This record gives sequence, structure tokens and C-alpha cells, in this order.
Amino acid sequence: MKIALFTHELVPEIGHSRALIETINHIPSDKIDHLYVVSFEMGNPQEIFPELKNRITFIEVPKLYFGPFLIKMLYFFIASWFITKLKLSSDVKKVGIGIASLSVDYVNVQFVHKEWEHFYFSRFKFPIYKYLYKKLLFFFFWLGENYLYRIKSHTQFSILSEFEQDYMTTHFNIPKEHTILNYSGINLDNFDFINESKEEVLNELISDYPQMTKLELNQPIYLFVGAFERKGLNLVIDKIRSVPNAQLLVVGRPESAKGFSLPDDLNITYVEFTKRFKNSIIWQMSLFFPQSMSHLD
Repeated sequence: MKIALFTHELVPEIGHSRALIETINHIPSDKIDHLYVVSFEMGNPQEIFPELKNRITFIEVPKLYFGPFLIKMLYFFIASWFITKLKLSSDVKKVGIGIASLSVDYVNVQFVHKEWEHFYFSRFKFPIYKYLYKKLLFFFFWLGENYLYRIKSHTQFSILSEFEQDYMTTHFNIPKEHTILNYSGINLDNFDFINESKEEVLNELISDYPQMTKLELNQPIYLFVGAFERKGLNLVIDKIRSVPNAQLLVVGRPESAKGFSLPDDLNITYVEFTKRFKNSIIWQMSLFFPQSMSHLD
């Protein structure tokens, strides 16, 4: 079979990209005659899909270097529609991630914007101009989800969790037989344990991140990685207050520089989003927080 993936970016360091990559990698390679990737950006194809070798074509959508995400989203809608008409044959199975493209037949659903909207606006405060923009953005999210998930017929869904599967079938009236539960895959080869001590790992990182010198290795260290708001850093902070002598290492960034303040009364070390951290640091932490929005709330 021939498959075309539609996504804004296909980069293994980005969480939703990685989930989609591992989903494709779990399909037996001899079942895929050719893979097309329609995207603004793609990592090294040979590293991302090593079993497919020369059966990959990257159809690059020219990037927009201006405007907010809403413009980028609408632009990709239009560009992906033209690509399906002009560059892909009718026998290609078109697979999208969420509502990145409305021209697909199969959708990998990792979360639903409508489900997240109430929590987002009730939990976080914005200046009026940003609030209005976010409301407009979520309105277009709703239009896209309503069309692709409810109105467009015969769309098939690969859904990340049973919770989301129940939400999709209930709120969008999707027949259960049009969905399949498909947990995120993981490539354990990317988490090979590197036999280094905590001291060695920390000393290697301090040269780039001197703020990490305050971490005490004889006390528990908790690691949070990701977008502050969407991954639920506020919930982690609430929970960490009850842990004596806890140290929280935060890697990531908020949506806005003024949108999230780390409390001064807790022992928090902040490192902006980076690819520099080696896998070994995860093994050295006392606890790693995944998507805490669902695990702690």
C-alpha cells in the first residue's frame, strides 16, 4: 500500500511527531510500497523510517515566516488539499494527525482541542488581545474537528487512549467500528542506559547550564519536560509542595514569556527547551513526569 502522512512537522524530538513515527514503524515494512510525507519540516528520513530505505518521498510545503499559528493552520489546509489533487494518486491512503489536514481519510488522534478548551481558559489568564486571539483560534479548531470528525463521512480514526476513544465516539457520534485504539509506540533503542553516575551526568550538563549547580544529588530530583500549560506543570508544582526537600528540574517553555511564573518558594531549576539532555539523565532522576494533566489531576 501507499501512504501519505500529513503533519506540520515530522521531527522525532517533538512528542506528537514521535508518536506518529512509531505508529508507522509498527506497520510491517513489506506492507508499505511507498511513504509520502507532506509537511513543513521533516527529520532525516533514513533515521526516522530505517526499514523503508528509498521508499520515502518528502513533499515539502513551503514555510510561512510571518503571521500567527492560525494563519499557518489555514495555509496548510489549502496547501495539503492542492497536494492531494496534484501530486498523489487515488490509491494513496491519506493519513493526518489531528486536524492538520482536512483532506485525509485516516486520522491519528492524540488529543481533542474542544476537550481541552474549557480547562485552558478557566486555568490560565491572558491579556485581552491574546484572549480574543485564542478564542478565535479555538473556534477554528472546533470547525476543523467538527468537519473532519463529525461531518466528513467514512473517516477512520486511530486513537491514542481509551479515554479519547470514548470522548470521540460520544461527542462526535463516531461509530465505534470506525475507530481503533492505538497506544503510542516507543522505540526502546532510544533509551539505552548509559553507564554513568549522577555526578558524571550532572558535571557534563553544568558547563552548558550553570543553574544546575544548585541541584543536590543526595536529595530526590524530579524531572518535568514539555510545554508548561499543556503538560500540566501547574499540577506538578501543586503536588511537589508536599514532598520534603524536593528538587524539580523543569525543561521546556511556556506559551508566553509572561504567561507562567515559577514560584520562588520551591527548589526549582529551569532549563529552556533543549535537545542537549542525554537519555541517561532520565534514568538518574527520582521521578519523571509524563503528561501530568491526565495522570495527576
